[in-house]
Amino acid sequence: MLRILGTIVAAGLVTSTAAHDARTARHSSSKQPPPIDVAALLAAAHGASPSICSLASQSLRGNNWGSVDAPVTPLGVTSDRESSRRVTDLTSADIARLLSGLGSDDACVRGLSIRLIGDQSDTVVAPQLVMRLASSDASLRTVAALGLGLVRAEMAVDQLIGALRDATPGVRANAAWALGRMDAQAATGALAAAVTGDADARVREMSAWALGNADDSEAARVTNALATALRSDADPDVRETAAWALGKSGNESVTDALALAAGSDLSTKVRGTAAWALGHIDHGDARAVAALTHLLNDDDTDTRLRAAWALGQIGDASAAQSVRDALNRETNTDVRRALIRAYVKSGGDSAQLMSSLLDSKDPETQEAAVRSLAGGRAFNPWPWPWPRPRPWPSE
Repeated sequence: MLRILGTIVAAGLVTSTAAHDARTARHSSSKQPPPIDVAALLAAAHGASPSICSLASQSLRGNNWGSVDAPVTPLGVTSDRESSRRVTDLTSADIARLLSGLGSDDACVRGLSIRLIGDQSDTVVAPQLVMRLASSDASLRTVAALGLGLVRAEMAVDQLIGALRDATPGVRANAAWALGRMDAQAATGALAAAVTGDADARVREMSAWALGNADDSEAARVTNALATALRSDADPDVRETAAWALGKSGNESVTDALALAAGSDLSTKVRGTAAWALGHIDHGDARAVAALTHLLNDDDTDTRLRAAWALGQIGDASAAQSVRDALNRETNTDVRRALIRAYVKSGGDSAQLMSSLLDSKDPETQEAAVRSLAGGRAFNPWPWPWPRPRPWPSE
């Protein structure tokens, strides 16, 4: 297995002498990576296992699925992150080889091909990817939608909207993901319909994520669709992503829907992200405050942290006593720090409580108490517990 990995990596990193000689001066001045021998790379990739191919593709340090976790990739690997190195110095012949590789029956060849295509200019590769999006081969349509998202091909928005009706769920999921990367306003209606109407949970999740990235004039339609998903979708990942998207909208009209989810959803992930969303909106609605103070008793530490952070963001005086009570029983240091912040932001001024915190044997609790006494912006920006999607949903 290691020999196979070495062969693939070497094929990706070793260049022909002629290509190297022709480009040495340019690379030495621009500090670009050496060109890749695409033909040797794809030849070596045939037959490699997904795990070996994944390691090899990471070693190329290319676009890594475009810095986000795409829903459907040839290798089924979605945890890579974008790196500083981009493989952009490819000839037209190399790009043609990569485009041809998308149709290979070998997953490793398809995976390495789309990784490198994702680093190319959309004007160069998007027309060819659009052609493949209309293929009769479902796997080719799936990887084409992925590629269009990687290069953010805005010229393909209409075709990707059409792909939301594809018979293959993977195509629809990747199309929704691609549209979210482009912030395509023309797609919000179709994405809103997919959030509540698609039979596949991945498609609904990606559509919710895409709507969370949109700045749309059809705000009512979008928020209604997301609120419906948050309230009634059977899949907790869809509900959580809907909660994140509603919070990201900053629309105070969704406070009730988020408060209901924070207070009653059966999923810890959904409750915690709904709490974050309420804090992100920063609207001192009584129902929101009640839901957040209730979450201070949650069994999950991360959920309590997000609730405490959100109460600090809102700073409602009616929460001060509940926050103080929670502080007296909380044992987790991070949550205690967030509670101290929330207590001060809510107007709590108990000298006895602050004195006991200053006398704490925990240095972080002492620090939080000192910061609270300093006032002003002494607590910012900590704590800032980002939602689970962070905000990319497919982890």
